[in-house]
Amino acid sequence: MASEQLEVIFDRALLRKNRARFANDFKEFNFLHVEVANKIIESLEFMKRDFDSVLEIGARDGYLAEQISKKKKVKNIVQTEICDFGAKDGMVIADDEFLPFKNKSFDLIVSCLNFHHINLIPQFMLQAKSLLKPNGILIVSFFGEENLSELAHVIFETESEIYGGVSPRMSPTIEVKTAAHLLQKAGFTSPISDFEKIEVNYKNPLTLLKDLKMMGQGNVMNKRSRKFF
Repeated sequence: MASEQLEVIFDRALLRKNRARFANDFKEFNFLHVEVANKIIESLEFMKRDFDSVLEIGARDGYLAEQISKKKKVKNIVQTEICDFGAKDGMVIADDEFLPFKNKSFDLIVSCLNFHHINLIPQFMLQAKSLLKPNGILIVSFFGEENLSELAHVIFETESEIYGGVSPRMSPTIEVKTAAHLLQKAGFTSPISDFEKIEVNYKNPLTLLKDLKMMGQGNVMNKRSRKFF
């Protein structure tokens, strides 16, 4: 009996190309990344501990790691990025799904707005757990449920009218309860999963679409439509 193959939803090669393509302009469009990174910093400030070794996955311009080093006593910070992002020297070019580090290497692992493009999430969780030292902490943020719900509704209605059907244009999302369950299943104790809504208002949809594009958050699903709309 043949084993069931898991569907690979995201084109990681295209994600890499998108990140590299807009890397030089990222700081002009990184407001959401900065906003969420600051929320991660706030969470860390509540923890009465410092960290010997920190791993930031998908560091982009290095903002989060820079803030961690200002707020906490850290001996070593390792940053990864899926492409050559033109960031600081020493950044490791590595795919989030296959991190090239030894087990029990880090006290803290953080990832800001990368998790929603992972294909095999349970395997990623297990990988992160193995990289952490005993009592290590994992903090990941991602675009979750209700993300761009208004845009999704408009796209659904418009594409249905034009083509008589819809194609995958909006990435599937993870619910808060599901995220907590995945953490627990991977062996994390006392998992916390939280939802926070950040509202951004736009005068026209083209500005929104440009921001998504320049953030490197374009459609990278394997089954994406090649039609303009």
